[in-house]
Amino acid sequence: MKNKKTYKLDPTSDRYRECLNCKEPFMAAHRNSVHCCDKCADEFSNKKKKQEMTKKEIITNNTEKTELIPPLITYAVDTSPPEELILINLKLLKSLVIDDKNGSVFHLEYLYGLGLKLEFNQGSGVLYNIDQKLNCHFLQIGYYRIYRIEFSLVLIIKTI
Repeated sequence: MKNKKTYKLDPTSDRYRECLNCKEPFMAAHRNSVHCCDKCADEFSNKKKKQEMTKKEIITNNTEKTELIPPLITYAVDTSPPEELILINLKLLKSLVIDDKNGSVFHLEYLYGLGLKLEFNQGSGVLYNIDQKLNCHFLQIGYYRIYRIEFSLVLIIKTI
């Protein structure tokens, strides 16, 4: 059963979303909401867990094959081409509420829970304002830049 709609659908609002599970439009009660109701959140989470379990089974059943694949191209196990995954990443980033001026900080666990796969990006760059020995980079996905600021936190900034 869907939650009672408390807001009129307004596609121009920053709270307008498309549910990641059922794809129906809704108005988010909270700025970080990506599902229209708890049922959809649970279903989406269960689907993700099942997909991850299936991937782990494939990897464990084919360990000889996957050990030969370098880490940067592990998407060969996945059936989706990388371009599709970049578009999925971009759609997930667009669904986040990000401060236009300062960017916003997110926990990696939360982003991974949404399905964001940082290994599928459009490039990276070196951070020159940090000690070069640290070898720090940022990731670029569409017009978003992702900086790791702590072990489990990232800063996401819109570049336009």
